[in-house]
Amino acid sequence: MTNGLHKLMGLPRILKRFKRNERGSISVETALVSVFLLSLGIGGVDFGLALERKMDMANAVRAGMQYALVRKPVAGDMTPIESAVIAALVNGISSSGTTLTSSMMCKCTDGTIMNCLGTGDEDLHCADGSQRAAYVQLTLVEDYGLMWTYPGFGNSLTITETASVRLN
Repeated sequence: MTNGLHKLMGLPRILKRFKRNERGSISVETALVSVFLLSLGIGGVDFGLALERKMDMANAVRAGMQYALVRKPVAGDMTPIESAVIAALVNGISSSGTTLTSSMMCKCTDGTIMNCLGTGDEDLHCADGSQRAAYVQLTLVEDYGLMWTYPGFGNSLTITETASVRLN
């Protein structure tokens, strides 16, 4: 036999020996599992921080609603209420795209929308003689940037908190 063919015939024996050798298998398994667990942990922390921000925004909107109940908007000026929301945010309004919108709406029991700013008797009462109901609505929206890009989520989440309260 030639030397090259003899080496080729010994190949199955070398492969069998390699198959039985388990040195280093624990290291490979640990590396694979560690990457999975690390990714899972970072994802948990990332979404946990997003949930914490959502709760912070909910508390801030709730503070704005409480402020609106105690100090009703005068002539439709929502600035003090908006200031209460901003002051209640733990990390303030981020520059990453946080928007706060506020509105005031008055309506009758039949669903008719009325002018909230009117001072005449026709503006204070509905067609059936009942008093109009005044509502304040606050909406806080933020583009929350995630640490990583996740499939199906991208690298940011849009967090929205909305609340409304009847003033009278």
